Amino acid sequence: MKYNKKELVIPTIKVISSGCNLRCKYCYYHNYYDQSNRLIMSDETLENLIKKTIDFVDKDSVDFIWHGGEPLLAGIPFYKRVIEIQKHIKTEKKIVNKIQTNATLITKKWADFFARQNFSVGVSIDGPKDIHDKCRVSSSNKGSYDHVKRGISLLQSVGIYPTALAMITSYSLGRVEDIFNYFVDNLGSFHLKPCYELDHISGKLAEFSVDPEEYVDFMIEVFDLWFEKDDPKIKVRSLSQIICAMVKRDNVSLCEFSGECPLFCTVESDGSVGPCDSFPIRKYYYGNINEINWHDILNSEGYNNFVADLEKNREECKLCKWYYVCNGGCAQYSYSIITDSWHKNKFCEAKKRLFEHISSRVMPLLI
Repeated sequence: MKYNKKELVIPTIKVISSGCNLRCKYCYYHNYYDQSNRLIMSDETLENLIKKTIDFVDKDSVDFIWHGGEPLLAGIPFYKRVIEIQKHIKTEKKIVNKIQTNATLITKKWADFFARQNFSVGVSIDGPKDIHDKCRVSSSNKGSYDHVKRGISLLQSVGIYPTALAMITSYSLGRVEDIFNYFVDNLGSFHLKPCYELDHISGKLAEFSVDPEEYVDFMIEVFDLWFEKDDPKIKVRSLSQIICAMVKRDNVSLCEFSGECPLFCTVESDGSVGPCDSFPIRKYYYGNINEINWHDILNSEGYNNFVADLEKNREECKLCKWYYVCNGGCAQYSYSIITDSWHKNKFCEAKKRLFEHISSRVMPLLI
């Protein structure tokens, strides 16, 4: 199986693999990885990754997504080295650095560095303090909200206004207006993801999770609040992407709607490459960036197996009237890491209600 965009890749780089200073209750790393693993990516791996990515990507800009665990644990010197390597590579391509952080470790030095080097920053925060602190806790089980809020304030003080990534948990239910207003007042741009984690013993939803219907009910309420506000400064990322797909049928960048999962590869700290880390690298191992280049990685057996399984799973989806909007949805919800098997996307039927609702309010305005 050959994917049709072999000249493009967007690496999500786990610079310290799963190492993190928090112990968020819904973090899937609890079950599959050793969170104490803080092996920082070596200079050799970093240089191979950056150079090979810039050489391979055949477009005007090259994206690097620095991720974790908690990527700030690698320290400022690590990212200074990133910039140094990038600047020494002769290219006319624009280099875009994006980092996703829990914000607890941000200091004035970090904020100044991100501002000076034009990093795009995403911050994980679940909303008001009482909701956030239910799940996003330290190793001593203390809520992290105050540290996160301090980090956000430091970023904003240097002109960085991060996009919030919030998990919608069972503690979020019934609090739609509180959460919406919180993000409008404090950040302005936010992305709301469902917390959908299964208990590995019972196979049932964990107590902090939401089921697809609950999540869609939540998002319909969010959409109505956002739609009535009619303020272009407020950006609800997932909803914006749905409208973009409905109206323009292109220009969709969010992976869960683009249908282009194979573009988003995870690079572990040792250089191992696989798909989105919702999938076990042992099942779909693409290779190591220290040993081969992106062309070979994207022609590997592991990569082609992933694409083939993904496409086979989406065959039925292509008959749906909403396929042009969701492109099969986030593949994370079409695969069980517990049973190591593919299935129909768990959010499929519920999401159709969301698409119908948005279409009924948006499309009449275009007539």
